[in-house]
Amino acid sequence: MPAVSARFRLPLSRYRCMDEDSLDRAVAMYGSMSGAVRLREISADGPFSYQLNHLSLGPIGLSSAANTAGLRVKVEGSSDNLLLSIPLGPASAESTIGQRTWSAESGKSGVLSAPWQDSEVRTRPGYQNILFAVSQQALQEALTTLTGAQQRALQFQSRFAFASAQTAPFMELLGYVFREAEGERPVFDAPGMAERLAEALLFRFLLSQAHSPSALFSARSQHVEPRHVRRAAEYLDTHLQRTVTMAELGRVTGVTARALQLGFKKYRGCSPLTFARARRLERARLLLLTSDSAKNVTEVARLAGIEHLGRFSLSYRQRFGESPKHTLARRWGRA
Repeated sequence: MPAVSARFRLPLSRYRCMDEDSLDRAVAMYGSMSGAVRLREISADGPFSYQLNHLSLGPIGLSSAANTAGLRVKVEGSSDNLLLSIPLGPASAESTIGQRTWSAESGKSGVLSAPWQDSEVRTRPGYQNILFAVSQQALQEALTTLTGAQQRALQFQSRFAFASAQTAPFMELLGYVFREAEGERPVFDAPGMAERLAEALLFRFLLSQAHSPSALFSARSQHVEPRHVRRAAEYLDTHLQRTVTMAELGRVTGVTARALQLGFKKYRGCSPLTFARARRLERARLLLLTSDSAKNVTEVARLAGIEHLGRFSLSYRQRFGESPKHTLARRWGRA
């Protein structure tokens, strides 16, 4: 048995697909298994041993890997898959993508490789990581479902920072999936649950990382906004569960109601009231699609700060092309 098995306790241990101490055999096996990358050049510094576990969850591929040697790998992107590498343990890695080099350090940051993108990866001995792989098409479909707008190819920021409020929900759900995978009866073995978990992971991933259509979530103008417009938008975002008056916004921002109206019209294309309504609809859709506690539309509307259910259903259908009940039914597999 290769030394790596004795040295590492990797996630997804029940889904072992490689345990190899030959560099050549490991490269050949990896190449035959992975449709995401082709290894153009690989060299090992020291005795080599490699372990790989893999789980398919709907359109998502989840892997955990460890190697005893330091590696230098030139990766040729050969499909439309996006790859997120999340380091485990103390050993680190570096990825050079284009002209920039990104570090992968446990507890700090991971690295995103875009579809069809070449890179060079250098790992230190004992490096362990998790790989999250998903196709561009699956991401586009998830974003369309989440926003109600058709999307073209997505471009992501390469650095994935762990210590941020945006990435925490994604990492928590990913951790839940890995914990379930260690049990005798993981929840995703139940009919339809793998697809639902995968959809929730994709939604949380899209909300966690900066990408080309991020403005659909932040609703921020491409132009530089005045401070009072940005402050008002942030205040409305954090007080969606109640009605905020123009007088209150004026006290918070220190400007007149007229200045706020003109600023929102210029930089957001709508009034503060319309902005708040749109954000409540977006919050309601996110709850309907991802919240395990979202059992009925009335409760979701309350959590999103929406008071009039009839008006909510009409506005929701106009924005997303389906009723809130239909979205909720798809979430629980009843559509």
